[in-house]
Amino acid sequence: MQQLEHRVPPPLVALACLALGVILRWAFPSLSFTLPGHYVWVAMFVGAGFALGRAAFQSFARAETTFSPVRPDRTSTLVTTGVYAWTRNPMYVSLALVLFGLLLALGNLASLLAVVALVAYLDRFQIQPEERILRGLLGDEYEEYLRAVRRWI
Repeated sequence: MQQLEHRVPPPLVALACLALGVILRWAFPSLSFTLPGHYVWVAMFVGAGFALGRAAFQSFARAETTFSPVRPDRTSTLVTTGVYAWTRNPMYVSLALVLFGLLLALGNLASLLAVVALVAYLDRFQIQPEERILRGLLGDEYEEYLRAVRRWI
């Protein structure tokens, strides 16, 4: 049984990055900005993130496979339809979209660096180990999926 080396649930990582964004806003007040239609943009990004996340969870539920980000070794089926046809990691894309929207509400360029931190962390410590585990579980079918669909968007 293979498990992830780092088993911090991605939503907790996203919350830590949200806190980082707040700290960065406080540390760099000179990088504040005003965006026309500010809350419309915030609502669009947060709403898109939640919608994408919901669609991803529904796809996993229909396939009756695990959506646990800390136990990819429990995967029973490769999901390649719906949102998984255009991104291999819609749940992580959804976290990034929600985080971007929430940080956009702060109106500070430095705070947006926390989204970069989230994506970098997820890519290195979540997605790469997941892919290694899924290669072992799903073999050639997964390799084909890796070639056909992008990791992010």
